[in-house]
Amino acid sequence: MDQVLPKNWIALGMGLILIAGLRWMNHHWFIAAPTVQVSSESYEMLRPKSAAGSFDLSGREIDREYLADEEVVAAKNKDTSTLAKALADHKKDAKKTAANKPSSLDKAKFSSQVVDTTKRLGLSSTANESSVVQNQVGGFVNMATANSETNPSNNSNNQQQKISAAEWMSLLSTHATAQLIAEFNSAHEQNDISDADFYNIAFTLFTASSAQNQQTGTEILTDDSSPGAFSNIALEISKVTTTQQASLNTIINTFAQPTKFVSLNFALNSSNVSVTTLALKTVALAVQNVQQQLSVQNQNGNRGVAGSVQPQSLKLFDNNLSHIATAGSSSNAQSATTLLAEIQTLNQ
Repeated sequence: MDQVLPKNWIALGMGLILIAGLRWMNHHWFIAAPTVQVSSESYEMLRPKSAAGSFDLSGREIDREYLADEEVVAAKNKDTSTLAKALADHKKDAKKTAANKPSSLDKAKFSSQVVDTTKRLGLSSTANESSVVQNQVGGFVNMATANSETNPSNNSNNQQQKISAAEWMSLLSTHATAQLIAEFNSAHEQNDISDADFYNIAFTLFTASSAQNQQTGTEILTDDSSPGAFSNIALEISKVTTTQQASLNTIINTFAQPTKFVSLNFALNSSNVSVTTLALKTVALAVQNVQQQLSVQNQNGNRGVAGSVQPQSLKLFDNNLSHIATAGSSSNAQSATTLLAEIQTLNQ
């Protein structure tokens, strides 16, 4: 009995200790931590009490440009080409002077009236002007005459879109640019200006006293790839100074390139012996260029050469060379026969 009591007391003590431990744990571990008091001080940047309307656009004027539909279409269709600008500039110059003609303009070849560049006239301003130009430059090869005679309706339909020879002369004498020269050559290729007027203008500028006009004439002739280009230069080369002949010979040599083979072949068919002779020399230069090119290719293991001329392109001259070989003068016949043999060898 005495031993049982101490055990009961021990059990009772342990129970009391367990209960006390559970209450302590419940109070300290399972009850939410006390709320931390937040300081009442604010660290935000000071702001005005009311910011409403501070950044609105009330009371302000906003500039805007509104275009009508017609104005938008007009802006898109506005002609900004170099030719249009040149015509506009030339119109301003015409108002400042009583006579609107450059010093290099030959009065015997063009109309003596002041040119109104605001009117898009035809090939020549009047029938009289056209006849004067034709009479003065009768030596030029005219490639467009037959075309204009057989298609009179096309000529009349485009009448208002063409610029007269006098207008072209005035523009190129005062406002020459690379773009304007290109448009002049394009007008010639499209038969908007005759061969007679085109080459009259080109050689008038080429032989002018002004260095700028000389350069313009040189560029016009250099860029010309029309069928009659070589023939017209060949006809004029004997009429200019030695210095000018050297410049024309440089242009003649450009016909040894494939881009101008058509004009060179046209010259071979000329009835003028001097033109045919010069054309044969130029064909010989083209053949020589191909021979040198093939020689370089052989040295480089038959690798192509940049900008090379294909031997097949020389066959374009075969028919005219054969005609000269049988019906040409003795010297030209011999040259044509030699060239035919060389071209045949290059294409084997």
